[in-house]
Amino acid sequence: MKTKIINIDFGGLGDHLQFSTLPEEFYKKYKNKVKVYISESSSFRNKEIYDLVWKKNPFISGISKLKPNAGHIQEIKFPQDKKKNIIQNWEYAHNLKNVNKFPKIYYKPRKKIKKTFLVDLSSVSVFYTKEEIKKVCKKIKLLREKYKDFLFLNVSFEKEIISRSVSYNIFLWIKFFIKTIFLNHKLLVFGNLNKHYKYDEVLDGKIKVKSLKNYCDLICSSSGIISLHHGQSHLSSAIKSKYNKKLVSICIIPKKYYLLHKNNGMFVFDNIEYSII
Repeated sequence: MKTKIINIDFGGLGDHLQFSTLPEEFYKKYKNKVKVYISESSSFRNKEIYDLVWKKNPFISGISKLKPNAGHIQEIKFPQDKKKNIIQNWEYAHNLKNVNKFPKIYYKPRKKIKKTFLVDLSSVSVFYTKEEIKKVCKKIKLLREKYKDFLFLNVSFEKEIISRSVSYNIFLWIKFFIKTIFLNHKLLVFGNLNKHYKYDEVLDGKIKVKSLKNYCDLICSSSGIISLHHGQSHLSSAIKSKYNKKLVSICIIPKKYYLLHKNNGMFVFDNIEYSII
């Protein structure tokens, strides 16, 4: 019986979704003779991320204290093939067949389609210029005109998505501190390394997210979701690919971020509409 232990260095939802197809593909490759674990050293922004991405995954056997041999480890290099996205590149890096293009979740969301668009402009640890914020607002206005028959609802959260117990490597804090020193004069710090920022547009109303699973239900039951380039966008890709193919998912993204991800084979998915600013 083989053992695969996946390590995830960063704790965000998207950070975990990038490896979400690996357990099932390991299971197929080794013809059921494998046990897949998540490394105890992995980082989680909150417990709900583990519950959704890994605890609900039938191909995960739990958490292991043993040395990781998959995921973020020095021995496995990310290919950065721009013809692939992050899911395909990680499968290739782990010597697996490229059979997936989108992240996976194994929680089946409750689905009751309503004529609504969710608007979630929240973020963690991302910088946006003031000019970019203005462009985001302009995009939202244009989208409301395009989908004028739909209600646009601002997403709010019943509880913080950041766990107070989450910890990060000291080098990450140093890197973030340097960014704030050298970029603060021309950039708006829209988020920091461990703080959840919300940006509210005046829309048709608000909808409160009670939990991450509840968020999956809301996304799957909506006509569309509009977000920035963060975990909620990547989650919508997983939901659209498996549970609601008619979902309109629009990701508003600065051109520099889009090109960074596109040219390095990272977080760009075919079933998401990228609205570049």
